Amino acid sequence: MRVAGTKAFEVPERTVAGIYERLHLKVTFDEVAHPSGRVLVFLVPSRPAGQPVHYKGRYLMRAGEELVPMTPDQLKKIMAEGEPDWALKTAMTECDGEKVVQVLDTQCYFDLLHLPYPATREAVLERFASERLIEQALRREVKMFPEIAVRELVANALIHQDFTESGTSVMVEIYDERMEISNPGKPFISPDRFIDEYQSRNERLADLMRRLGICEEKGSGVDKVIQAAEAFQLPAPDFRVGEKRTSVLLYGHKDFEDMDRNDRIRATYQHSCLRYVM
Repeated sequence: MRVAGTKAFEVPERTVAGIYERLHLKVTFDEVAHPSGRVLVFLVPSRPAGQPVHYKGRYLMRAGEELVPMTPDQLKKIMAEGEPDWALKTAMTECDGEKVVQVLDTQCYFDLLHLPYPATREAVLERFASERLIEQALRREVKMFPEIAVRELVANALIHQDFTESGTSVMVEIYDERMEISNPGKPFISPDRFIDEYQSRNERLADLMRRLGICEEKGSGVDKVIQAAEAFQLPAPDFRVGEKRTSVLLYGHKDFEDMDRNDRIRATYQHSCLRYVM
């Protein structure tokens, strides 16, 4: 095959840059050396699905050897390319397992496939989910807070409470995004040293609770709380001392970009302390 070299497109980089500026298509090129002359091969990608390409506000298509404006039907067809398959669209939402069994003839499904009807509703839903007839129909319980962290913080509040304070007691308050556990009395040590120091107000009660398996060994409770919070990727617990009460706030999940400066400093400090004592 005869190859005809060319002197066109002396600066191909400028050409592809101009195409990208006007059409937002990333065209690339290869320059091939040949005895007959210079050969340029331009690689033009397909347009993105669902996005017609316009030039100076005009949507054009080829008709024979000419470029003519696209018809409204052609534009509509292109824009529909990005939409999901109709068969994959959701017909009904917010359905529990009972509702699914009510609106779908599950018995007929198994009869037509000559399969025995499952003994439990969960097995029926699992089968329908495998057929992609339903999505997320099985309820799964996911704990917001690690169990060991809640157990240790409640046990600590019971152990370190000041029984001489009248008219108050240990409190556990649950909100949408956090849990607050507090006890009457101020701690004997600074909250900044909760991880590496230990001093109980009621040591006999603490010893009994440890022997009963209600709380961890002496001085390890807060360590377990910090470890569990990190494992669950939760914000660092926030220990606070008020006029007559000591509180700890256990937060639900929060994305890193949503954490403020105090959240990040507290997490860094607690992690450093935890690594030190380990």
